[in-house]
Amino acid sequence: MADSQKLEDEAMTQDLNSQTEYEDFMKSSNRGLAQDLKTKAGMEEALAMAKMDLVSTKADIMSTLKILEGLHAYKGDLHKSCDFISNNFEARQSARQAEMEALAEAKAILSGMKS
Repeated sequence: MADSQKLEDEAMTQDLNSQTEYEDFMKSSNRGLAQDLKTKAGMEEALAMAKMDLVSTKADIMSTLKILEGLHAYKGDLHKSCDFISNNFEARQSARQAEMEALAEAKAILSGMKS
């Protein structure tokens, strides 16, 4: 009878210990799950923000590319204009010099008429 009582007491103690361990395990698991849910929510929020940043960055890139294309076209036009001026500089200088000489001759002729 004493052995039976001792076994029953040990069984009850083990049952209480097991119950306590189970409760501790469940509390720990629930804390872990709650933390995982917070982490997941934080990661989902960070992912959403990253996606918004990506869309914004892509729009900025497209805008910048359009500006660069416009600047490239402007550079080409400016280069053509500069090439025209450089290529025709000597001819324009010669024409200008001839015009100045003609004006000087005309001035001399007109000055001679006064006298």
